[in-house]
Amino acid sequence: MCNKKLLASSLSFVTFAVLAAGCAGTGAPGGVGGGSDDGAAGPHDLSRPRDLGGTGGGDQAGVDQAGGKQPDFAGTNADLSTLPDLVVPPDLAPRTDLIIPGKGVGEICNADGECASNKCLDEYQGNKFCVAPCKAMGDCAGYMTSFCEPESPGSPNGWCIPRHAAHCASCDKDADCGSLAERCLIAPGDLALACHIDCAIDGANACPNDYTCTPVQDGNTMRKLCLPNSKICLDAIGGYCDRISLPQNCARQNASGACSGQRQCLANAKRYDKCGAMSPQYLANCQAQNPAGCMLLVDPNVLNTKANCGGCGKACAQGQDCCSLVCTPLNTIQNCGACGKVCPGQTNTSDALCTNMVCDMTCRVNNYDVDKSPNNGCEVPDAVPPGHTQQTASLRPRPTATTATATIRSAPTCLPTRAPTRTWMAPSAAWSAPPPTTLQGWWTALRTSA
Repeated sequence: MCNKKLLASSLSFVTFAVLAAGCAGTGAPGGVGGGSDDGAAGPHDLSRPRDLGGTGGGDQAGVDQAGGKQPDFAGTNADLSTLPDLVVPPDLAPRTDLIIPGKGVGEICNADGECASNKCLDEYQGNKFCVAPCKAMGDCAGYMTSFCEPESPGSPNGWCIPRHAAHCASCDKDADCGSLAERCLIAPGDLALACHIDCAIDGANACPNDYTCTPVQDGNTMRKLCLPNSKICLDAIGGYCDRISLPQNCARQNASGACSGQRQCLANAKRYDKCGAMSPQYLANCQAQNPAGCMLLVDPNVLNTKANCGGCGKACAQGQDCCSLVCTPLNTIQNCGACGKVCPGQTNTSDALCTNMVCDMTCRVNNYDVDKSPNNGCEVPDAVPPGHTQQTASLRPRPTATTATATIRSAPTCLPTRAPTRTWMAPSAAWSAPPPTTLQGWWTALRTSA
């Protein structure tokens, strides 16, 4: 463009010079009226200096001052190729020493060397931006939509980074939320793990308008984190998507199962929307199908039957029932004939029994059930008379058999019902010859039911 302007200016200058030379030929020494050795009249040769004002007046071809005619420049061959290019003076050239090389804070980068600060930070999930160091609230005010986040929890040093995309994003660990002091936790009043941005340095500047920089007890440490005013992260508007616009994955889960979804970028607000996952609900029966994006459990009430005990198609065997989603035998004192039917009578004087799925009770030695109530067991004790233990045994004639055996003797008729049957016991032993004439023996009681 500069050369085109120069060319136009040069042509104007040449035209003016030729006109001026033509006008100056009248009455001047060596002008039109002067002598000339050019020979025949013809167009001026602009390559000859005298044609632009030389002496001699014989040549008037194309110029007739007396007749008032304008100069005729037809056939003029001006050589403009030798005109110099326009050169900008050195003092008008840009000052390269005043330009800071590299990208500014918030610009996308791939390596440190691309940034003016020589720091390219992976802020969130592989999204890298140029950042600058900071230490106090307001240090990042000169950078559009940026704030100062600590480089690690509790650190006084931070980085000016673009406003964060991870507010309330779903997470499993801190690294899912960013590379600085971001925290993945269940905040007070919330129900699920979510990302929270550290606002210890920049306060409210680190948080969206509908969030609050809040002190949070994190184990043994008190942190300051951005929390949504609505408490529940999954139902709150999330972080900023002006620089990172891809959808964020999210999930809702409870005792019924889990459903996955996404947070979409709201075009006008430039914020991530609420989590789009549906709230999990139990499947109504074993034939129901999971909705798209969900892994759900069947209603426990459906899985508490003999045909589907704890799982679809898991049937209980004969003599069992489905107790708390587990196939359970019904012949125990804890489940006698039905789930949870506990047999009474288990005391320090009696033992509860479940016989043929019916509760019963037996008395322990020398105790008797007089009131027929299993709740207090065998409530009447019987004093142990002499000769009823091995320690108080006495010598008696040995049995005629070569080996001593237990001898059953009827209990006294005065004993109440549910009383033990008394048995005389002697040690089992093979006799040597000649056999002993006496043998130590004692009375004991054989436990039986009524």
